[in-house]
Amino acid sequence: MSMRQPKHLHVQADDEDFQTLWTRARQGSETALTSLVEQSQSVVFRAIRRRLLRELRTQLDSEDVAQSVWLSLLVRCKRSFQTKSVFLRFAVRLASNKTIDKGRNLLCPRTLTVNNDHQAIDEQLSHYPTPETLLGLNETLEEIEATLPTEFQPVVRLRHEGASIQEVVKELNIPRRSLFRALQRAREHIAG
Repeated sequence: MSMRQPKHLHVQADDEDFQTLWTRARQGSETALTSLVEQSQSVVFRAIRRRLLRELRTQLDSEDVAQSVWLSLLVRCKRSFQTKSVFLRFAVRLASNKTIDKGRNLLCPRTLTVNNDHQAIDEQLSHYPTPETLLGLNETLEEIEATLPTEFQPVVRLRHEGASIQEVVKELNIPRRSLFRALQRAREHIAG
């Protein structure tokens, strides 16, 4: 007769396996990457299809958006993920945002005026955030999170990682009202 492991031990083992898989995929292991994509592709495609407008489905391929998501996750994303659920939430948020951005670009293409007026070109380009700016914002948020009282840190961290209100309530096992109160107090703490 075999004994079953308690659920929390099974989840912990799964998370350790995921961390190993994520590390190997980031280091270039093709088998790890294939496994990672297979485990999460249905969630990513669902997020893409949910955000893709019907009138753009003939112009924008879900595969292209998904490949862009994987490229961003594996090459540009420098963070590590402690659990598979955190990774999936981040991947879904990234897929949703990329789908929305690509849809906007198809519906309202951004144009730059090309002429010899370098000042006008610099002014137009100044509206786009640079990678350094985005990295600085992430670092600033991490610094702010570190100054928060410990009871607010998990709430802010999960929201920063893209978790919805419902997901935070479920993961932290707290009432919705307590979550909103914690977010408000964290805002007040940050403000001054």
